[in-house]
Amino acid sequence: GTIGDDPSAYRGTPLSAPNSGFGAVWYRKNGEVRTMNLEDGDYDAIYYTAVKERGRETILDPYSYTYSRAPEDTAVMISICAPIVSEGKFLGITGIDLPLDFYQSVTNSIKVLDSGYGILISNNGTIIAHPLRERIGITIGDDVPPAERNKELERIRTGRPFNIIKTAKLTGKPSTQLFFPIQVGNTGTAGDTIPN
Repeated sequence: GTIGDDPSAYRGTPLSAPNSGFGAVWYRKNGEVRTMNLEDGDYDAIYYTAVKERGRETILDPYSYTYSRAPEDTAVMISICAPIVSEGKFLGITGIDLPLDFYQSVTNSIKVLDSGYGILISNNGTIIAHPLRERIGITIGDDVPPAERNKELERIRTGRPFNIIKTAKLTGKPSTQLFFPIQVGNTGTAGDTIPN
């Protein structure tokens, strides 16, 4: 979706919000592309304010949302947003929301040797994708003492590669777990996220 910064500049245009600016959203439902406008422009929403303040691409931590406003359509997702700037002037933002199912399909394809597997963790330590779906949404390190957990979380937040040896949740066997940051665009540190 895209949202403009100057409410008066977009009034009356297609997909403009009734009492504010341009807030167009395109989404898929049952394989069909649909459109909607944002009712209020969402100028106070974290995805808008964080991108405007930072002036660069931003990844939001996982959150629940429904485009159709129907509870049964609610999905857990992350947003990757970027500022729209022309001649040094901030005009608005654009972004894409990616359901966590997307990441699950990517990590499911990762095979490491005979029994290894991939998981995806947000910058704040939240498990985004894991072969054991019940692990999704849990903060990593829930199976170690608090001091060790804090050390793991700090390493993840700072984007430093590291490894630990502990029992794998999927196999129940001792394993070496390798953590590598993933740099996404110009977000700053690897996996840089803004809490939602």
